[in-house]
Amino acid sequence: MYNQGECENSALKTKFIWADKNPNTGLNFKLWKEREISLNATCKNCLAECEALGGRFSNLTEKCYTYDILRRLCAEVEVLYSDDYTT
Repeated sequence: MYNQGECENSALKTKFIWADKNPNTGLNFKLWKEREISLNATCKNCLAECEALGGRFSNLTEKCYTYDILRRLCAEVEVLYSDDYTT
């Protein structure tokens, strides 16, 4: 990809091991979206109430969180050749 910014999680900015040939530029996007659900302040079993909504209850924040997770990404790629078709 040309004319793209440096990836937020590129080889230069992450603890993960990247191969030398991996690109450092591209498009940044999240694979998930977190949603916070307010439960009744007097709920007797917040954990069960949250799980019934498909969420995860945090004892630390006493809040329920659900997640929309990207399951598939489709992209259209246009191939452009140089004048001599070498690249």
